[in-house]
Amino acid sequence: MAVWDTRALPEGEQFEYYQQVICRAFVPLLPIASRGDGGFASTVETLPLGALNRASVASQRQATHHGPSEVSATSEAYYFVNLQLRGRCLARQGGTESVVAPGQFTVLDTTRPFYLDFDSDWSMLSFRLPHEHLAGRLPGDRLPLAAAIDDGGAGSAAIGLTRTLWSMRDDLPAHAAEDLARAFAAAVSAALGAAAFDDGELLPETTRAVVVQYLRDRLADPSLSVRSVSRALALSPRRLHALFEGADETFAATLRGLRMRRAVELLADPRPSITAVGEAVGYPDPASFARAFRGAFGAPPSAFRHRAHESHGTGARIA
Repeated sequence: MAVWDTRALPEGEQFEYYQQVICRAFVPLLPIASRGDGGFASTVETLPLGALNRASVASQRQATHHGPSEVSATSEAYYFVNLQLRGRCLARQGGTESVVAPGQFTVLDTTRPFYLDFDSDWSMLSFRLPHEHLAGRLPGDRLPLAAAIDDGGAGSAAIGLTRTLWSMRDDLPAHAAEDLARAFAAAVSAALGAAAFDDGELLPETTRAVVVQYLRDRLADPSLSVRSVSRALALSPRRLHALFEGADETFAATLRGLRMRRAVELLADPRPSITAVGEAVGYPDPASFARAFRGAFGAPPSAFRHRAHESHGTGARIA
C-alpha cells in the first residue's frame, strides 16, 4: 500500500504536494483549489489488485481537470471507476454531464478530456482499469461515460464489489487477484450495459423486450412502477414511457397484463391459496388482487378457479 498525506507538511506546501501525488497515483491531472489560502488537507491511498489499481482519496473542495494537455501526456489508456463516498461531484465527459452523489459511481475514459468539480470536501474510491477490460463489451463499443449510476439493478453489484475489493489487502495470490479484477470489470460492464439503454444505443424494440423480461422476472414485487424500473435499468421515466408508445399497450397495461396472465396460470393449480397467488403476482392485499382480476376477466379469482377445475383447465381463457 502507498499512502500520501499532505497534513504532515506545512500548509503552504500542501497543495503543491497534492498536485504531484494525484498525477503519480493516477494519470496526469490538473487540480484547481477553490480556497485561495491556507492548507490543503488531503490523503491518497493506493493498492494494486492484478491489473486493477485501487485508490481511496479524501480531499477538499476543488476542480480536477484532465484536459487535452493532460490527455496528450497520458501514456496508457485506462478507465476510472469512481465511487463517490462523501460530497458531490459534477462529472463531465463528451456530451454528458452528471451530478454524482454519495453512493453513486461514474466511469471516465483517460483517452478523452474529462472534468470533475466538487462542491465541498469529498472522498471517493477510484479504481483504474486498463482499457481492454471494458472496451468492446457493449453494443457499438460505446460506454455511457460520466453517467451517474446508483445501486439499482446491476449497479448494486458493481458498487458492492468496489467496497469489498477496497477492504482486501494486497497479499492475495496473483491468480486470485486477476480473477477478482476480471469479476470487477464484468460487474461494471453489466451496470454500464443497463445505463446504455438511455443513450438510445439499443433499438426501442430490443430495450422494450429487456424491460418486459425484467417485469416478468419480478411480478411478485408490489413496488414495480415506472419509477422503480427506471431506477433499476438506468432509464429516465420519459424514455421508459416512450418505449411503449409504439407498442400495443402502455407500460402500466403491460405490467397489469403480465400479472393477470401469470395469475391465470397459477390458479389452474388447486394447491396454492388465492391469497398466495395474489402475492405471487404483486398483490399482497387479497381485496386488491380480487379487484384487479375482476377488472381483467369479469369474475373474481375464486370463480375463475372453480370454472377452470370444472372444465379440467380447458375452459378458462385469457381475455
